[in-house]
Amino acid sequence: MKNIGTIAEQAEGWFVHLDAGDASDRELNQFKVWLDASPAHADAYGNLMALSQSAGSLKRLAQLEMPSKQTDIHHESPAVSLGWRIAGMRQLFTTVYNAGVGLKVIGLTTVSAGLALAVVWFTSVSLTTQHYSTETSQTTLVALEDGSSVNIGASSQISVSYSDNKRLVKLTGEAYFSVAPDADRPFYVDLGDTVVRVVGTKFNVRSNSQTITVGVEEGNVEVRKPGTSLIDQILSIDKDVEYLSRGQQVTSLREGDLADVKTVDADSVASWRLGLLSYEDTPLSTVIADANRYYDAPIKIMSEKLGRQTVTMSFATNQIDEMIESLTVLFPVVLQTGQAGEILINFR
Repeated sequence: MKNIGTIAEQAEGWFVHLDAGDASDRELNQFKVWLDASPAHADAYGNLMALSQSAGSLKRLAQLEMPSKQTDIHHESPAVSLGWRIAGMRQLFTTVYNAGVGLKVIGLTTVSAGLALAVVWFTSVSLTTQHYSTETSQTTLVALEDGSSVNIGASSQISVSYSDNKRLVKLTGEAYFSVAPDADRPFYVDLGDTVVRVVGTKFNVRSNSQTITVGVEEGNVEVRKPGTSLIDQILSIDKDVEYLSRGQQVTSLREGDLADVKTVDADSVASWRLGLLSYEDTPLSTVIADANRYYDAPIKIMSEKLGRQTVTMSFATNQIDEMIESLTVLFPVVLQTGQAGEILINFR
């Protein structure tokens, strides 16, 4: 593809070409060269991506308000859809761009009645997101509108939203998912730097500040770490990916890659639902992070070296006191009480 015209026009040309999905390897390499040639190129393309995403939200809202238009919009070709996103947004907004900040709407221009209606919806209504959370030691079962269900672990939060092509859950803490099959709308669990994708299955996700662990009870699960660079995001390049089936588990390091896949007892990947926390060759820091979600007083490991020590143990969620005491037998540690009542674990 030839790079002609202004930088903005070149960016739009690449955007249209890549969105069609038929770019050759040679053209992808040309795009990488163009993108790296100047920060202005990356800025122009990134701004166009933000513009397209905002237009996509407008379009979905317009469909909700104008049912007579739904059939035409649903069946339009990718080229027509992309044209709406670019040209329509140009008519709708006077915009200003700032690299690294994204799209900022500062004014409206004259638009057709239909698009104006979409703007009204965009400014007054947001797409529905449902939020659920639990307190310390509390767990709950939530039935989702798509037929799926989520067991939310203690001290955990989820947000659930739907679109016409995906189901999305954002998770902090731990949850067990039983996902209703829907091949047209994959089910995603977003954990920040790690994404889980399924169509219909049963699996558990446990997350803390250092690691994310995914275990499969039934079906197949895709676990991936998206690339972080702009080119990775544009071309949907994954930094790492694993495909799990029943009885398999993988841990994602927050500041690293996916660990090797492990074989586990499929029926025990979510034993916490029965009030039992089980671990095999697991860093002590992970065990303590989980225990903190079931214990009123904060438990703190005072040594990074101690936190990296691995343990194999099981204990009931109402026996955390006993678990803490057992650490003095497993390791040369001392237990202390901090000024705020927290339990401090340190080497002797």
